[in-house]
Amino acid sequence: MIYLQFDVEAPLPGIYTLTVEAFNDLTSEPVSASMSVQVGDKIRNVHMAIQGDIVNKHTVVHVTLVGLGPFYIIIQYGDGYTDTLNSTDPIAMVTSVDIQSNEQNDIHDIRLKHVYKTGGEFNITVMVSNNVNSLVIWELFSPITTMTLTSRSPWIIRSPGIAVVKATIQGGKDLNYVWNFSDNFEDTSVTR
Repeated sequence: MIYLQFDVEAPLPGIYTLTVEAFNDLTSEPVSASMSVQVGDKIRNVHMAIQGDIVNKHTVVHVTLVGLGPFYIIIQYGDGYTDTLNSTDPIAMVTSVDIQSNEQNDIHDIRLKHVYKTGGEFNITVMVSNNVNSLVIWELFSPITTMTLTSRSPWIIRSPGIAVVKATIQGGKDLNYVWNFSDNFEDTSVTR
């Protein structure tokens, strides 16, 4: 018995019938064998960004992935809710094609809305899988639950450009602040 292995260039992902014929000088006609094969490609890159972070408001989980289908995505929001979709869902369709490499890389841009009903820390996990590989990414997320402003009195005394008002925020991380005194003049942004 002879075992031979050959490396051949695979076509684009899909389901194919692979037929191999063998013959030599003594055979009048070749012998052949066929089998169904599925050609797949790796999921190359997965990225997640979270937009919006207030309890009881829409939070958008933005997933970008590079690779060819078919694949499926499972998003666990960390609060008991899960979304599952696959590459044929309209929300996961190809948005562009990366042609900078020798291989075709479809870019999928997926945006899912979710509402967090309570505050706390939530581990958002995204798993993308196909028949070749799986990639998992996660991010710890903490939505803002409340915000209160306090001052010693409603009168704020200006002292060389400083106003003393205390903002207390529960939840959230990497916060930016915009202070607006409703004077239609300008907003003051503070990043901490």
